Amino acid sequence: MRTLAVLALGLGLAGCASQSRKAVQNLDQAHEAYPSPLCESARRLAPMHDDIKLTRSLASPGVLLLGGAPVLLPVLAVNMGLDAWDRMDASSVKASCGGHRTPPLNLMEEVVLGAGFDLFTGRLGVAR
Repeated sequence: MRTLAVLALGLGLAGCASQSRKAVQNLDQAHEAYPSPLCESARRLAPMHDDIKLTRSLASPGVLLLGGAPVLLPVLAVNMGLDAWDRMDASSVKASCGGHRTPPLNLMEEVVLGAGFDLFTGRLGVAR
């Protein structure tokens, strides 16, 4: 039974790649901007955002269980802020490495849709 729980947790967290990590993985390494110091610096943001996403995936459900309904909106707001930060940095990674920056309205839409999905499914902070 314990092995099954560990396996389920592992599968649940397998999709924990941040938007910044996804942007780095989708970069064109043949582009002339890829080896530049600016691009290299931008690519170094991905591990930090991976750690933040994993931490909030583990912490948000616990905070909600301990705090109940009064902490729902603060947890949602923090998760939306961290998601927006990750998406803005992912956009910067793309722009710094020869791609196109994601328009701010698209970033805002993705954050709001993600928060709505999390709220609707009861998965605040759990990786999607």
